[in-house]
Amino acid sequence: MANVQDRLYTFPPSPTPDAVEWPGESIGRTNVITRTRTRTRLHDKTIDDVPGRREHLVNTAIAYIAQNGQRDPTSLHDVVIHGVRVRAITNSDHLIQFWRENWYSLGEWQQATGLVPPVEPRVIVYALGRVEGEPEAAYFSRQTSTIVFFNTSY
Repeated sequence: MANVQDRLYTFPPSPTPDAVEWPGESIGRTNVITRTRTRTRLHDKTIDDVPGRREHLVNTAIAYIAQNGQRDPTSLHDVVIHGVRVRAITNSDHLIQFWRENWYSLGEWQQATGLVPPVEPRVIVYALGRVEGEPEAAYFSRQTSTIVFFNTSY
């Protein structure tokens, strides 16, 4: 009889200490392991209290996309969540696949509800990994409904 330890599944280790996500074993089509499995240590829902903080974070995200677009492509995809159009902008194939599979696309929303989806997104989410100089963090602007995630796939 095999030892219980021999039957336990183990996850492949991170390829680098700062990896946000990495391929898992081939048990699924695109199995991915994410480093963070809970809320990020740094999470700030009060960025509107500091003048210019939201603009700095969004500009950092946009600058990363502009400077690294050739070697680190970014996806943009809109979905409808509870009638609200939400835009995700990310360089994570895993995250954009999750996004597409778990919420209504604009066409799916219209087909399911008979309602025309909102023309513009009300919430914008920047979710970027591999951004040097930024900690693993989640930021939220209530005033502009902007979310910025750096270096996390959670």
